[in-house]
Amino acid sequence: MTKAERELIELKFKGLYEHNETNYSLLHQKLGQIHDETKSTNGRVTSLEKDLNIVRFFSKYPKILILAVLGIIALVQMDTIIETIKTFIK
Repeated sequence: MTKAERELIELKFKGLYEHNETNYSLLHQKLGQIHDETKSTNGRVTSLEKDLNIVRFFSKYPKILILAVLGIIALVQMDTIIETIKTFIK
């Protein structure tokens, strides 16, 4: 093998090494982007699962939901009821 042939082979290997390094850097960058997107998606899914747990609870126990709604309505109407009672007392 002549010196020129050896230099040519070394040049080819150097180019191949640089190409591999570039590809590795791009793959590493893409992997980081995928990781960030996955974390973001998992956060949204977790929040949706919490909301779904509330829906499942009230689907399983609808009487509790009805009682809660009636309780809220009663609290809202309490001022009106108190005013009506005061009117009757006078």
